[in-house]
Amino acid sequence: MIGGDIALLLFALEWVGLVAGASSIVASETRAIGIVIGVYMLVEPLWQNLVLRLFALVFIGTIQTPSQATVFYSLENPTWYLYANRLSPTEAFNAARYYIPELLGGLWYGTTISDPTLPNLFGIAVLIGWATIPVYLGYRQFERVDLG
Repeated sequence: MIGGDIALLLFALEWVGLVAGASSIVASETRAIGIVIGVYMLVEPLWQNLVLRLFALVFIGTIQTPSQATVFYSLENPTWYLYANRLSPTEAFNAARYYIPELLGGLWYGTTISDPTLPNLFGIAVLIGWATIPVYLGYRQFERVDLG
């Protein structure tokens, strides 16, 4: 169960990082809250219906995406879909909470890893990126502002 806890910690850190980065970039906390709510609204309800359809248009020329059941239960997942879907912090978390325990089991006990490794490692990197990049950008903006 420790792997699920690691994934949950990364998920919490990504939203804390986004809040910290947004609050140091903008002048008011109302704007920071607006940015975070806007990002949440983009990645939650609009991800499947808008963002993944745009990726599908780029990669396969149509706005039809594979169904979640097809992607989750089949071994023939479109590679572009696995990577594009993990750009969402929530989808990266969903993949990581199943993959991290399997990865840790493979490292500690030598068991076989059946999940696709590269897309899932990419998802973990996305979780870490969502936690660190907004904080870094906020720090750079905060560094440029003259407080005196």
